[in-house]
Amino acid sequence: MWQGEAKARPGFSMIVNRLLLLISLALVLTGARHSLSSGAAGANAIAKAGLAEQRRQEQSSTETAPSDFKVIPGTRALFDRLQPLMTGMTGDQIVATLALHFLGTPYTAFSLDAGPQERVQLDLTRFDCMLFVEQVLALAASGGWNGFAEVTRQLRYADGEVGYCSRHHYFHHWGRAAERAGLVNDITKDLPGQQSRNLKLNYMSTHPELYSPLRNQSTLACITALEQDYDVVQNYIPNSSLNKVSPLLRSGDLFAVATSAQGLDVTHMGVIVTDSSGVSAVHAVPGQGVIRSKPFHRYVQSVPESIGAVILRPRAVVQKGVGQEQPGT
Repeated sequence: MWQGEAKARPGFSMIVNRLLLLISLALVLTGARHSLSSGAAGANAIAKAGLAEQRRQEQSSTETAPSDFKVIPGTRALFDRLQPLMTGMTGDQIVATLALHFLGTPYTAFSLDAGPQERVQLDLTRFDCMLFVEQVLALAASGGWNGFAEVTRQLRYADGEVGYCSRHHYFHHWGRAAERAGLVNDITKDLPGQQSRNLKLNYMSTHPELYSPLRNQSTLACITALEQDYDVVQNYIPNSSLNKVSPLLRSGDLFAVATSAQGLDVTHMGVIVTDSSGVSAVHAVPGQGVIRSKPFHRYVQSVPESIGAVILRPRAVVQKGVGQEQPGT
């Protein structure tokens, strides 16, 4: 399914820059033999510039991702600023804290489809509803920058294989990936009033005009073939039971709005936050960015074609950094 994206050699640019630095220093020393007095200041300036460039390159090599990752500008700085917020917290507490921190962050749709090559995009500067939940959970689960990158990969792609066709386009598969990674438990079936239904997930192959990558016939064929086997069972809390279930929900729980739309399982995702004012939904909304809607049950009921909600609960002790050895950061 992954079409074999080219990977650049991660250390090549650093090698080239070090060679250039050595050449520059050699030229400086050669010039110094001819004019020790007049050339000293220039030699020092060139040497300092070369060393500064070397330090910049070395620093860059620790803050950028390998060729199958794409880091949106501003994301690393945000990541570093958020680290103190997560100290000493459990997974659910971290998720709720991070969700509230991102209030006001702008909404952007289809940002993962912007480039010609599928890469693991890391972006804390803008979200759609799914990426908001995904990046918050990956942040909560990370033991550092490497962990954040690798957890994102494992959440977003089947078996971590980077490609449009292997991306988790449906909440059902994304949620199962989060469970397998030890990050969440699907508690829907344990809540009062829950119901189950059988679904055929084939919205993408039956609506290819809505997805620009599906203009490529091989990509469309791949998605269509996968969806032949997308027969799933969904547990959900019907809208009529949400008010009774709300007191059982916790800050940091993840929710998805189950839908009656043919071929889909859910149409929206977000994070639940509880406080003295009640139970609310923190989520990314087109035209509004990340907002807080309350009460939670009324919000879910207001979503077009909503039939209820699926609830995932972050584990009390979040797994720290799946694949910590991921290079390049």
